[in-house]
Amino acid sequence: MNLNDPFGRVARKNRRGYQALRAQLQEAGVTDVQALSGVVRQSRQSMTRLVAGLLGVAAVAALIFPGLATAVSLVAAMLLIGVIASYLQVRAHLNRYRNELERHD
Repeated sequence: MNLNDPFGRVARKNRRGYQALRAQLQEAGVTDVQALSGVVRQSRQSMTRLVAGLLGVAAVAALIFPGLATAVSLVAAMLLIGVIASYLQVRAHLNRYRNELERHD
């Protein structure tokens, strides 16, 4: 029994997320490490563009509405935390899939 997840809900959610991502990758034909490297690179680039865009929009909104700069900053920070947490979870799933592919080769 894990004290951080006593009922196994988080573990089940992570397992379902991994299985869904694995199925999508296999349907897309990503069945070797080289193809997976391209997916990893693309996800990193998408994450970088998303974070840059979010920061840009937040900066422009803070300049246009200086009285709301604190609120804009807080909302941007919350969105950034969500985006980064999601990216880290996807990266962990991609690493797990990479390990699975390397074991089968």
